Order: sequence, then C-alpha cells, then structure tokens
Amino acid sequence: MMRGKEPAPEGWFLHRIDWDYFVTLTHETKGRWRQPSAKIQATRYHNWVNKVCRSLKINHASFRWVKRWETGRGGREHFHALVNFHKRRLVNKTTGHFLSGAWEQLGYGIADCRPCQTTGVQAYITKIQNEYEMNRFGSERFRHVEFSKGALKSLRRLTKMTAVHTGY
Repeated sequence: MMRGKEPAPEGWFLHRIDWDYFVTLTHETKGRWRQPSAKIQATRYHNWVNKVCRSLKINHASFRWVKRWETGRGGREHFHALVNFHKRRLVNKTTGHFLSGAWEQLGYGIADCRPCQTTGVQAYITKIQNEYEMNRFGSERFRHVEFSKGALKSLRRLTKMTAVHTGY
C-alpha cells in the first residue's frame, strides 16, 4: 500500500519560519553515473554556506536553512534547501541570483533559487515517503534532512521545544 505525500510532523514546525528562498543545488558529474561521495557533497554544501555568509556579510546564525538530500529521477544526487535571512533587505532578486551563482562559481554544478511564495515547500522538504519516495530519499529519511543551528534555535524559540539534531 502506498501512502500519499503528506508532510511529516516536523513539516508543521517549518511553517513557523517565514522562509525566503527554495534552493536546488545539483552536483556536476564526471561521467554518466559517477556521483561525488557523500562526504564531498556535504563539504560542498558547507563551502557554499560559508561563501554565502562571507559574501553577504552575515553571521552563520543569521543564515537559517534546512536541507534535504535527494536522488533525482535521472539518478543525479542534489540538495533542496529552504533558506532564511534575519536581514529583510537581503530578500530580493539579486540575492536569489547570487545564491544560485555562488554554487555555480564554486564549480559544483547547477543551481536554481526561487522565492518562497507558496506554503508547499516546507511540506516538500519533510514529506512522508511513499514507495516511490523511498527510492529517491533512502529508507531512513532523518538521515537525509539537516537543520542549521540558526534554524533549530528559531524553531525552539517559536515552539518552546528542544530540538536534538544539528548538522552545522
């Protein structure tokens, strides 16, 4: 029996943060099926976060994000991330282009950045998996979802709860 794509319980908490952008970061491959290792992919993401913080002159705690690792339909691994800045002046088209361009300038692959103007992106990041999704995200979903310390701090403050996992 296949379940629908209902959001996981933590998806409801993510609705409490006013996310600025939905970002897709795709890894360049050196051959049809060769993917960078998980360690290299994680390092690339953290290098991207560091570049964004350094270039936009913001503290890491001011750059809140939640990331999900995914295998695309064609077998290419990539990240989806929700990002939020404490500085409203950074929410504009130029910053959106910069977020995509920073990934591409680092030589890691192709990026896409869209403003979060819909409520569906939070549910997408944390959706409960049906059989099809299990093949794309892996059997242990929590291993593939990562929250920044800033996002966890905001969620704790907004929900008066204690979060347990941080990836950065």
